[in-house]
Amino acid sequence: MFPLPANSIHFPGCIFNMPLTLSDVAHLADLARIAQEDEDAQSALASLNRLFTLIEKIHSVRTEGALSPAHPVELAGGMRPGMSRLREDKANAIVPRETCQNIACATESDLYLVPKVIE
Repeated sequence: MFPLPANSIHFPGCIFNMPLTLSDVAHLADLARIAQEDEDAQSALASLNRLFTLIEKIHSVRTEGALSPAHPVELAGGMRPGMSRLREDKANAIVPRETCQNIACATESDLYLVPKVIE
């Protein structure tokens, strides 16, 4: 492996040289086809550098031995695996078709007519 610059953030397969420069922001804007004023570029530069600093902090956290949940809902409120605080997905109110058809913009033969959006 090659030596990394002192001001780099390294993720397996990725290297972010820190800090970014205005020319980096201009290059990113050009790739994204975004027109940027100088003030916007300065703001984007500051935001991106804060983001990469945060990524560096997150990356530095040791996670060896930490178990990941099968689903994030399981961790909420000490729920047991397989349990969820979300309600069961079931129909609990039936609205008569006539009621829905009466408030629809346009219907024909019990179908809802909608504007054509694709030519």
